[in-house]
Amino acid sequence: MRNPDNRFAGYLACAALAVSSQPGFATGSEQLQLVAMEEIQVWGSEQAKEHATGPTSLLTPADMVSINIATTEDVVKYEPSLVIRRRFIGDANGTLGMRGSNMFQTSRSMVFADGVPLHYLLQSRWNGAPRWTLVSASEIAQVEVLYGPFSAEYSGNAMGGVVLIETAIPQERQFHFDGSFFSQSFDDYGFDDTVSGYKTFASYGDRIGDFSLYLSYNHLENESQPQTFYYGSGSSNATPEPVSGAIPGNDETGNAQLFFGDTGMVDTTTDNLKFKAGYEFDQWFALLNIAYENRHSASNAPNSYVHDAQGNFVWSGHVIQDGQAFFIPASCLNVSEMDRQSLSTGLRLRGGLTDRISLEGNVNRFNILEDETRSSAANPGDPAYTPAGEVVDFGNSGWQTAEVKLLLSDAGVDGLDLVAGVRHESYELNLDVYSSDDYAAGSKDAFSSRSGGETGISAVFTQLNWGINDRWDISLGGRYESWESRNGYFSNDDPATAAFELESVPGRSNDKFSPKFSLGYHPSGLWVFRYSLAKAYRFPIVEELFSQYQAFNAISEANPELKPEDGLHHNLMAERALDQGYVRINLFQETIEDV
Repeated sequence: MRNPDNRFAGYLACAALAVSSQPGFATGSEQLQLVAMEEIQVWGSEQAKEHATGPTSLLTPADMVSINIATTEDVVKYEPSLVIRRRFIGDANGTLGMRGSNMFQTSRSMVFADGVPLHYLLQSRWNGAPRWTLVSASEIAQVEVLYGPFSAEYSGNAMGGVVLIETAIPQERQFHFDGSFFSQSFDDYGFDDTVSGYKTFASYGDRIGDFSLYLSYNHLENESQPQTFYYGSGSSNATPEPVSGAIPGNDETGNAQLFFGDTGMVDTTTDNLKFKAGYEFDQWFALLNIAYENRHSASNAPNSYVHDAQGNFVWSGHVIQDGQAFFIPASCLNVSEMDRQSLSTGLRLRGGLTDRISLEGNVNRFNILEDETRSSAANPGDPAYTPAGEVVDFGNSGWQTAEVKLLLSDAGVDGLDLVAGVRHESYELNLDVYSSDDYAAGSKDAFSSRSGGETGISAVFTQLNWGINDRWDISLGGRYESWESRNGYFSNDDPATAAFELESVPGRSNDKFSPKFSLGYHPSGLWVFRYSLAKAYRFPIVEELFSQYQAFNAISEANPELKPEDGLHHNLMAERALDQGYVRINLFQETIEDV
């Protein structure tokens, strides 16, 4: 357990940039020597009073040296009450679950890096995973995890909690390089093979007077084990084809099934470019953050376990084995490729207005430059295979956020701190599904479905943290949010007409106020007891409101009339300090309506 008084603000003598220079093979003492060699600066906000509103957990470079880190998810995945669904190194669907919010309730947790949102509030479930790759593990200086929605600084999307990542700006000329190789053997059902991959990372940083800069390149290639194993559903066909090779097993509910194939290895390549520029003037700090991601994923080697009487693989159709008839859909064993390019730009400005008042502003714009998935209708080995398929394309999608907050210490009373601010967020998602005469070339020959829309939310918040005396402290806060949806549409095509008709969705609006309360008791220097209470409203995201489509293996039905999720959250904490850390127990209850 870590020491709760270990805080970061301003200059630090540590080596966050050297943590990964020995890719998982250096001993603890060797890595700790590296940590003492370089000086970095964290350009984030000052650390708030520990546990001012609820339980937190803080990771420092001294903690990170004991973690075998391949990607950013590895830094935080062992934190309490937190789980990341990363199925393989390089997985784009590394969803985050915190506390009572599961891994597919992705809009109930938030991730920030230097004030820039990494959480993905355009889609949900596996598609709603944070964009972890926009931050390289090798640039991370500290991570703080806030549990629950007990701080007024964060919206109801913090029902599970918030992960705050701060990266480092070098204070002298630095070159950094690290590399990793990974391999695994996987044997299940009809797949038995070894998959492998590697990562290379290089960065350059320097400080020239008051100007600091940082440039990095991260390249990751990896093969994954099959992500899905398919079993056949019942067949009513009068003359199914006799086959062999299907593997008996049980489905997720324990029913006996015959497994006929899997998705095969998924080849993933990700390239990331990162540029940061910092400028320090008087008591002010400015940080520009630009991150570009280029990702390619290919699932082009599905496996069929089933053979016909001549020994040929069977890729689709009505079949029978050992008296059990089942159906193999052609689309299950199809092939697909995905290309994705994203650009995130963030600007942070922070400084002191007076000795007791400071100001912080954060602006971010995230653009999906390309996000296209091309899928065949059948496997190329299937006799019924043609170049026909499907193309799923995101167009003109992304978000913009802006926030300004004021921090006032000793606000008229000793020990009374105030945080107040305003924030605005706007999101847009447009999704087109095309039938394609040549999926491999990405031809978009006719619409199958179209949907999209926009949401926006404006918020005003304030929070008072008062250390009454050595034994008691109290926190009172509130967040007022005004939400709206607009420009929603989905396809409602009439096949009898030449045009592809769209149905407009009326816009809506909703306003909510979320009060926050926390009371802390410190009977001695060793014990802390804290009770926290909060209301939280999680407004629906664009996909939940408008995304209506039917693809080969997916159907999405949106509901533009969704209410916000209404949560009441309690937390009772008891903590005992130790010489080298602490022991903490949290009892929490969440009651969420309109889920």
